[in-house]
Amino acid sequence: MRGWALALALAACASPAPVPEVPPLPAPMRTWGLTRVRLADPDTGRIDWERVRQRRPQLEGFVAWLAEPRPPRVTRALGRHAFYLHAHDALVLWGALHLGLDAEVDASGLLTDAQYARIARVTFVVDGHPVTLHQLVHGVLRSRVQDHRDAAALHFLTASDPPGPDVVWEERDLDRQLDEAMIAWVNHPSRGVSAAPDGTVRIPPRMAAFHHDASFQTAGETPCTVAARYAHDDLRLALEAAEARGCRWEVAPVVTLADPAPAGAGG
Repeated sequence: MRGWALALALAACASPAPVPEVPPLPAPMRTWGLTRVRLADPDTGRIDWERVRQRRPQLEGFVAWLAEPRPPRVTRALGRHAFYLHAHDALVLWGALHLGLDAEVDASGLLTDAQYARIARVTFVVDGHPVTLHQLVHGVLRSRVQDHRDAAALHFLTASDPPGPDVVWEERDLDRQLDEAMIAWVNHPSRGVSAAPDGTVRIPPRMAAFHHDASFQTAGETPCTVAARYAHDDLRLALEAAEARGCRWEVAPVVTLADPAPAGAGG
């Protein structure tokens, strides 16, 4: 119960979204995960909102299941890490539909940061408790789960998103899945890590934030070392060389889907 104390405080000043009055989805995490994969282009992250509307019954069924009260031991048995990853992505979509933002997106299919911020202030229900997306990301995943690879798994539906998702998160296979998500993101030509000719390394904003949070996993390691673990070929060599020089790095600007790959990107 105390794990939701901050959620209750935040939810008190957030606007509520209704829990869909539909039967919970059967085999919910896998059924929803398979549905979620089909809603976006795995290369661009572009959401097809018409598909979202067509699959609204599956989304509502999963949101209804998320809202059901369940003891913590049941959530642990389901796989709490995968549970929270699926919950976040579903509630972003449900929040967008609740606020009518699906009618406001441009041809990219992506939300603006301001639109996501509106969704993050909405109160949802998870495990019978009111919670905002802000609390789910910062109070649960970043503060309690503390896996820096979640940066590659969470999708805010904005231009800063990593590639994907093209997997159904499953607790028993989550370690491999998160490694593969990081590999895809680090090596992405426009939204991944890059090394400039002067040796400066650019790290995506969300990757940098999670690196700092998950200090118990990355203690004593620089972002160059962490990124090199997932990098391919020339990029890995560039990151290792940057590390040998003391790892001069900066947070990369957010790119749009139309932006070219940064100079010096490897992969």
